[in-house]
Amino acid sequence: MVFATALMEIVDVAAGVGEQSITVANKVGATGYVLATDISSNILEFAQQMAKQAGLNNIETQVMDGENLTLTRRRY
Repeated sequence: MVFATALMEIVDVAAGVGEQSITVANKVGATGYVLATDISSNILEFAQQMAKQAGLNNIETQVMDGENLTLTRRRY
């Protein structure tokens, strides 16, 4: 598991159902941000639902190939 604190912006590559993304999103809190990427849009939809159920709004999901990341929104 990654060391994460408030204000951090984290990329979870190949996030799958988002279990680690949700754990990290809780650690970075409302001032942090997590981008969960995966090649499967279906699995990312599930990850987004899990984040919503956990009451988190600091997670974004994006379909992306882990071997060809195109990060444009923020600096990581």
